[in-house]
Amino acid sequence: MPDAFAPDPSQPSTATLFAGAALLDAEKLDCYRIALEFQAIAVQLVPKRGCSELRDRLDRASISIVLNIAEGCGRRSPADKARSYSIARGSATECAAASLRRRTGAGP
Repeated sequence: MPDAFAPDPSQPSTATLFAGAALLDAEKLDCYRIALEFQAIAVQLVPKRGCSELRDRLDRASISIVLNIAEGCGRRSPADKARSYSIARGSATECAAASLRRRTGAGP
């Protein structure tokens, strides 16, 4: 029986489907790329055991940075853009506080 999840060899790979595809507006921003990198390493800043609440907050806040920058790029009015970017900045501040709290040993 064929594997239902195996790629169909007659179909092009996703790499060729998206080759040359236009970037999202957010992907052109350095802050967006840095936020993506930070989000990928944020969960490594807090150990899995003993700090689950802090780890969850850091994960949620780091994702929020990325999503709010992307949302801001999609907004047209300056006020809407500013609001999304302000939320992203607040989430970045939350991440900084969470990582500082962990480094100083203050716990969750």
